[in-house]
Amino acid sequence: MGRGEARRLPRDCWFGRPTGLYYEFELDRTHRVHRQWYPEVNAADQALREMQSHGNPPESEQS
Repeated sequence: MGRGEARRLPRDCWFGRPTGLYYEFELDRTHRVHRQWYPEVNAADQALREMQSHGNPPESEQS
């Protein structure tokens, strides 16, 4: 995401495994991530998995 575009996303939002030179994913619009940022994409997904495995469910499942 570009400067000033950082957002807080629902915890059940997964980016998936990035491939290729640019990885595209859809949120409010289509975003493209260059491969130099793939470690950050993978870290975000891993952090979400760890939160859920420790009993912190996605916001969509909280009452």
